[in-house]
Amino acid sequence: MEKGNSREYLAEKQFKFVDIHGSCVSRMIFIEGDKTLKGSLDERVKINLYLDKHPMISCMTPIPKSDILNEKTILQINQNELWDKSEHNLRGIQQELLKATIPMLENKHGEYFVFDLYDFHTDLVVYENTMFSPYKYEFYNTNIYNENKEQFQLRFTPIESPLGLWYGYVKSFLDKIYEMYESDKVILVRFKACSHYISKNKTIEEIPDRFINPWMANWKYNEKIFQLEELIIKEFNPRVIDVSKYYIGDEELFPEDLQGAHFEKNYYMESFKILKKILFENEFDENQKKYRYRISYEAIANMLTRPINDNSFAKLWDIVEHPMYEFEDVEPLYRLIELPTELLIENREFIANIIRMTNTIEYILEGKY
Repeated sequence: MEKGNSREYLAEKQFKFVDIHGSCVSRMIFIEGDKTLKGSLDERVKINLYLDKHPMISCMTPIPKSDILNEKTILQINQNELWDKSEHNLRGIQQELLKATIPMLENKHGEYFVFDLYDFHTDLVVYENTMFSPYKYEFYNTNIYNENKEQFQLRFTPIESPLGLWYGYVKSFLDKIYEMYESDKVILVRFKACSHYISKNKTIEEIPDRFINPWMANWKYNEKIFQLEELIIKEFNPRVIDVSKYYIGDEELFPEDLQGAHFEKNYYMESFKILKKILFENEFDENQKKYRYRISYEAIANMLTRPINDNSFAKLWDIVEHPMYEFEDVEPLYRLIELPTELLIENREFIANIIRMTNTIEYILEGKY
């Protein structure tokens, strides 16, 4: 038997098999934002299934079975009909219309389940006795739609409606998930859509209207989705990665797609660090009596030293949440919150260097004394 397939080798490497349900917000964490890569940058982390943009709500509704839309006609959709002609895209829209998410997970799920709530930024098509996602609006490019447009005019955006109308679907979905996965192996990637980005000229700009569409992340839904995340955390207690609130978009990383679900590279790098802590360390904070995964000192230093001028940094600092609040039990860092903003910005390189030093004395800063 080859080394790479031996039980001893697998045990030594501690392979973790992960299923992802949601969007690039979670998926790109595993490749630290590098769109040219596949799989995972850490060979110990294996992606078992990536279920892209299949809303929890539509997953729990019936498969359409009309003369127009049914299993046979869905499987007849081909790549030439779609704007994105990749196999992944064709497979995704067919999985969505066939309600394949839960059956696929039941058939072959991994050890961990990672999810985000990107899909609540989008709308659903209401059709006969069911609902489905138009899947990045690719459904509107299909022959099924173009030959029967009048049948598919009713749309519904759940996050704009009262929670009580549709939360039952979310609960049913997560009840299913927790039947399949151990309770400490479900991981929520919290997601705050960004409203601004760092331009190639290193200025802070608003995301253009052309990148705010019904199939894209929209910052105006952040408050309601935050409330939904809070409800899910309270009811199901997943592990939580909560990093996006500290970052905005980056034109150099996503020059053609500045929508609110795309962030600076350090978002992906820091989220991956925390994800690996959950997968391989799972540290329990006895003082807090809960699992706690906060950002690193290095991440804060990198935030302070973004390669932008002080005027742009001041604008950015008004947009993002301030990371020092995570360290309220580390007095030397928490005191930075008390600094006047102007003083912090003026001395951000110096402060960042001090924070980087804490990597070597972390046990002292976070200790009793």
